[in-house]
Amino acid sequence: MAADTEKYDELCPSEDEQAKYRADVAMIGSMYREKYAYFSKYTDFDDYLRGYLDGMVRVQEQLYGLDILESMLTPKVMEKIQRTVPIADNTGDSYDTAAWNFANYYLAMRVTANEREHLLQKLSEQYDVVLYTTSETPQLPRVHNMGSVEYYKEAPKAIKCARINLNVTLRSIHTGIPQRVMDIMGCGGFVLSNYQADMCDEFVAGQDFVYYESIADAKEKVGYFLGHEDERKQIALRGYRKVKEKHTYRKKIEEMLVKIR
Repeated sequence: MAADTEKYDELCPSEDEQAKYRADVAMIGSMYREKYAYFSKYTDFDDYLRGYLDGMVRVQEQLYGLDILESMLTPKVMEKIQRTVPIADNTGDSYDTAAWNFANYYLAMRVTANEREHLLQKLSEQYDVVLYTTSETPQLPRVHNMGSVEYYKEAPKAIKCARINLNVTLRSIHTGIPQRVMDIMGCGGFVLSNYQADMCDEFVAGQDFVYYESIADAKEKVGYFLGHEDERKQIALRGYRKVKEKHTYRKKIEEMLVKIR
C-alpha cells in the first residue's frame, strides 16, 4: 500500500473548509448496514443458528489479531446455513470454501458494523465525533453524520482538519496495512486504529500511529491525545514523514522495477 503525498500536500483546506471539516474525532467509511444478500436472509435462520452466529460475532468483536469466525463454522453449522443461504464451495485450488465465503463476506461485515457502531457511540458520549458515510445512522444521535465525502479531493481536507482520525479495519482484512491508514498518514493526520499486526512491520506504534485494544481503551486514548496536543502532532508528523520517505507510489514502483530486473 502507498499514499500520494505529493497530491495530498497540494490540498490545503481554506478557512471555510477548516470550519466545515473541523472535528475532534473523525471517521470515513461504511457502517456496513446496507442490505447485503446474506443480511436479508438472517431473519430466516432458526433461533439456535441466529444465537450461535450472534455469539460468534460478539466474541470476535472483542478479539484483535486473532480470527475465529471460519473455524467456528463447523460442517454441521454450515449445513444449517446452506439450507437458507446456498453458498458456492469452490473445489479447485482456491481456499474460498463456503465457510470462508460466509465468514468473510457476511460475519466479518457484521463484526465490523458492530465495532464501528459501538466505538462511535461510546466516543460520542464525551467527544465531538464526525462521520463521513453513505449509511444512515439514526442509532448514533450524538454523531455528526456528514454524508459521503469525495475521496480524492475532499477527504484529504477532512483528514487534515480532524485532530484524531479513526481506522476500524474491515475484519475480512486479515493481513496487510489498510489503505485508509496510509491515506491518513499521507495527509499528515493522526491515526488511531484497531490493532493490525502488519502495521507494526512498517510503523512504530506510539511513535507513528496509535492503536487501541478495546473500545474502552480507544476512549481513554482519545481523551489523552486530545489533551496532549504537542504529542499528538509529533506522532502525526512522524507518521507523515515515514510515509513520504518510504511509502509513496513513486517509491513502491521503483521497488517493483528493481525486483523485476
